[in-house]
Amino acid sequence: IRHWKQLTGNEKFIAGECQSTGQQIYKTFVDLDQIKFYCTCQQEKKPCKHALALLLIYLDSSHLLTIVDQAPDWFSSLEEKARKKDEISKQQLEKKAIQQARTRDARFELMEAGVKELETWLFDFIRQGLAVSETQSEAFWEDFAARMVDAKLGAIGKKIRLLKNISRTNNWHERLLQELGDLYLFVRAFQKLEQLPEILQQELLNFAGVTVKKDELIQQNGQKDEWLVIGQITGVEENLNFRRSWLLGAKTGRLALILDFLWGRGNFPMDWKPGQVIEAELVFYPAAYPLRAIIKNYQWSKKPFDGLCGFKFLEDFTKAYAQALAKNPWLSSFPVLLEKVIPLFEKDQLYLVDHLRKRIRIETNPGETWKILAISGGHPIALFGEWDGSSFRPLSIITGGRIIPLHS
Repeated sequence: IRHWKQLTGNEKFIAGECQSTGQQIYKTFVDLDQIKFYCTCQQEKKPCKHALALLLIYLDSSHLLTIVDQAPDWFSSLEEKARKKDEISKQQLEKKAIQQARTRDARFELMEAGVKELETWLFDFIRQGLAVSETQSEAFWEDFAARMVDAKLGAIGKKIRLLKNISRTNNWHERLLQELGDLYLFVRAFQKLEQLPEILQQELLNFAGVTVKKDELIQQNGQKDEWLVIGQITGVEENLNFRRSWLLGAKTGRLALILDFLWGRGNFPMDWKPGQVIEAELVFYPAAYPLRAIIKNYQWSKKPFDGLCGFKFLEDFTKAYAQALAKNPWLSSFPVLLEKVIPLFEKDQLYLVDHLRKRIRIETNPGETWKILAISGGHPIALFGEWDGSSFRPLSIITGGRIIPLHS
């Protein structure tokens, strides 16, 4: 308080002059009616430390204020300076918004042209027949993928590049037809983009590769909960290391996908493993069926996780998947926790069977197959994994309160 002079005010404002250690005098004014702060200091953050100090004096030592009817003489020039600064900031924001709109319009023009080219390519592909994919050179896929990238359809370009690998897998013709069908659905939906609900428009842009930036997303309020790392898988795709971590909320029951990418060698951020629990705030990307999220803040939790529940019957799981697919037709993987299913190995294929004798196909390598069968021993177990519409890919086994990962 000893640094303050000329402390004045009334029920509408408080004002004062603060002398710094460097003999500089800062004139500070707080408008109590409109909650506005004015100060001759150069701090960008508002309210500045001088305004906060003045408020504390008002709260704790209001008897030091001289009651006056009018604001100090110097306030009018300070207010005018602040008004001009606000106008300049507003003009800058308007210019930035106009530039962003122009950039967005230019990008959409490129995307529209790319979608037309994609439609022609799909029709030509189907006319020739799926078998032609086995004879195409790598340049066939790479060249068209590059054109999609140039058209600002980066995610579509990636899907085109990955199509060349499908012919090496089992039931490749079914998978290829499904991928082509998703691309054609994207084409038709994009042609009617403005007619779609706003959230489905965002989903369509997500599919094309236009996503909300993390810096913008992190500013939003998230979902606070205790989250269990229930499944995880790492791998390499197009020379890029990836990690898919699935988190399950104890109170909300929500599942969240945390995607991490890494170039070259090194370690992923947040070195967690299945079975660990964190208290965290997650912000989900806008989507018709939100799954992917980022972690805003977190801390490790030593509390026992209470909230592990899944589908007891496969019929309930398939209904939930159908509802999710109705919201997002481009849903590539559906996270699912299956309770009390019995692994069944039949004709070199592993299945999961529930108590109603319903079964689904499970996709594993030999090592995972025998690990699942050994832990089960013919008895029901719980499995968490991803469903792609035709088969279940297990990521972890839950038994005896433990989570046993199947992937490293």
